[in-house]
Amino acid sequence: MITESTIYWITRMSYLQGFALVVTITFCVCCLVGAIITCIIKYTGYSEEDREQAKRAFRWFLPSALVSFVLILGAILIPSTKEMCAIKAIPMIVNNEQVQELPNKVVELANEWIEELKPNKED
Repeated sequence: MITESTIYWITRMSYLQGFALVVTITFCVCCLVGAIITCIIKYTGYSEEDREQAKRAFRWFLPSALVSFVLILGAILIPSTKEMCAIKAIPMIVNNEQVQELPNKVVELANEWIEELKPNKED
């Protein structure tokens, strides 16, 4: 049974998907910029103190990469509004007994109609 709450969340799915995508892209860009800056500081002629700070900052890269992966996975797995409607509607239609009987009735009706239109040899 589809409730008002279900319909509300179905209409919000595209916005949730878009939001997750924007957050993911922003986070990944920030992590990438941070990693590049850290590598530049680490492997150029900066002081030893700067290199130590770069090493500490670089340790944040792996957890940030894992968070990015989780965000990307979320952005991929959140269905759009159309997909969510299909997820909710198709099982209801396919599992309906009346809908399952419909093709047989249509075929029977078509056969009867063809028989009625068939020319008689006696005429």
